Amino acid sequence: MPIDLSQVDPLKPKKALLEAAMAHQRRSAMPEADVPSEEIPPDLQWLVEDKKAVHDLVRQMDAAIGELARQLRQAETVSRNGGKQLESQQKLLYKQIRTLNGLMKRQIEAFELINRKVEKIHIAEQTVLPQLAMGLVGGLVAGVTVAVTLPWVQLLMARLTQ
Repeated sequence: MPIDLSQVDPLKPKKALLEAAMAHQRRSAMPEADVPSEEIPPDLQWLVEDKKAVHDLVRQMDAAIGELARQLRQAETVSRNGGKQLESQQKLLYKQIRTLNGLMKRQIEAFELINRKVEKIHIAEQTVLPQLAMGLVGGLVAGVTVAVTLPWVQLLMARLTQ
């Protein structure tokens, strides 16, 4: 017996379409009395077997569609959570880069200040003591710079390589 799909909204999911069509068919068809298999002619017995097979197939399709819908919802949830996590990681990285830029600006300002002070100091060419002092100051500034920026640079590199 064919199922009439003319009364069904085509924008519904397949499961809902199938259920609506089957419900409409049940409402419009006259109730069938179960005919004992002895009354069915042997050459039409295959119809009963096909009916059972179709009902089994519909149940299997219903279960498969339900499982597919569950997997789709799960995939959407994972995708949404991944997007949120990526956005938060990007915000954190942006804040870290801003902080690192601020530290580098302060370092540049310190170098400029040292450079201006060095320009003001007249260093004798033959004396070792002023040259030694400049070397010590330069070494200390470089050491402080490396010590202050190394954790930020390591963190930045770790984030960029992930």
